Amino acid sequence: MRWIDVSEQGEAIAWASGAHLPFDPPDILRQLTQLLPGRFPPLEARQRIANRRHADLKARYFREISEYSHENRQIERRIAIEIIRKLKGLFLYYPDAQFLELPIRELEGHGRIRWREDFLGIFPSRSNHYENKYFGFDYLRELSEIRMYRDTRQQWMEQVLYQIGVL
Repeated sequence: MRWIDVSEQGEAIAWASGAHLPFDPPDILRQLTQLLPGRFPPLEARQRIANRRHADLKARYFREISEYSHENRQIERRIAIEIIRKLKGLFLYYPDAQFLELPIRELEGHGRIRWREDFLGIFPSRSNHYENKYFGFDYLRELSEIRMYRDTRQQWMEQVLYQIGVL
């Protein structure tokens, strides 16, 4: 299922590659899960796609963002925001708590990007870092939303099961 990616809204989309594919991968996956549910269970297909995309995003995070926060500039912040939003989309596609571990750790201040503004350059405050507004990102709102996803995982799984027709 290398041709299928997951959007930030949690929908299956065609992998964004340079070449245009002559077929629609999400539609083919939907047809396979409808015609051959024994061989391609819809929930297992979603799980495998989500796990593969999670591994890709995690590798990108560790490869492109420096572990030293003073080296991370606006480009790294943009990449981290993209990864956080994609991981939220993965969770909406297949609700698994492991997809939210990296965003929670990052937004709570234990990651590689400094999301908070420092008062007088020394004391951490609760205000948003000034570079976050360039990307329309409020780390407190995002952290609150991700924690809500984590706490209501069972309801999100029920919604996914309704979407694929199991319930």
